[in-house]
Amino acid sequence: DTLRARKNRYNDKLNELNAIYNHPYNDDLYFKKIREFVSIDSLYTEENERITNLILPKMNFGIKNIVSYQRRLNVAIDSFYTKQHSHKVAFTLSNMAYMLRPDSAAIRQSLGNTIQALKILNDSTVNALEQVVDLGSSIPTAAYLVKDGYSIKFSNQPGDTALVTYTFKNIGNTVQNNVSFNLLKLDGGFTLTTTAFLNVGNILPGQSKQVAYQFIAPSTDTIGSYDIEVNADNGSYTDVSGVLFTVLPAEVTSIANGLWSSTSTWSNNRVPGAASNVTIKHNVTVDINASCKSINVSASGMLNVSTGITLNVLK
Repeated sequence: DTLRARKNRYNDKLNELNAIYNHPYNDDLYFKKIREFVSIDSLYTEENERITNLILPKMNFGIKNIVSYQRRLNVAIDSFYTKQHSHKVAFTLSNMAYMLRPDSAAIRQSLGNTIQALKILNDSTVNALEQVVDLGSSIPTAAYLVKDGYSIKFSNQPGDTALVTYTFKNIGNTVQNNVSFNLLKLDGGFTLTTTAFLNVGNILPGQSKQVAYQFIAPSTDTIGSYDIEVNADNGSYTDVSGVLFTVLPAEVTSIANGLWSSTSTWSNNRVPGAASNVTIKHNVTVDINASCKSINVSASGMLNVSTGITLNVLK
């Protein structure tokens, strides 16, 4: 299923939507065509991104050594990644207006104009990308490392642990040797609890490898950042950066008699932490060493601290 085939189906769906705009509004038919368009749009965008990843490892060589390579590449970037994005935003907003005022001739005209512009941009993008791929067909592909995925496990609450995982993929056709990652410039009060420097060895063409870093958040509201320096003995690679933040939890109030350590005792279903402002309205027993920012025991509440246990109130 080629990029051109997906582009043709995309343009066909635009034509079908344009026909609907020029007829009396039919709710069922309109939403059926919108769903079909969204599905085709996803496939078309996916293939554009795949072709772009094929071009990236060859780009530097092509720009330096092949006449018209950069010009055709600029056309593709300008058409798909710049102009098409703004037209798709306009198309989405115009469709929202159309749902509210389907009888508006001005809105239908705006949709028609945007559809025509999108079709022209699609044709321009595909023509340019096909030419770039053809021009670069004889270029030897170097190793090329890209960030291919990112995930984070973090509650964003002060004092909690954060785990970030990055996936890096070699999209070139050459082995990338001695690949390493080094986490630098960590700020915001976060503490790194894993090794900053990680060497994953060699990454084969098409192979992915993951690196993970774990942090402890400070006990206050904060925004932190970090850089990951990427290095290898050959090929292309780019450093990455990330952001971490904490948000002080809402007031934590007891909702039942029970133990401090039991989540069912508390309104947010979490044991209070060092940043929590705690209100006691029930009979609560502190059964673990704990800290909180402040504590208020109401007339209906009672707080008992077990023998040998410490409750540290920071405020």
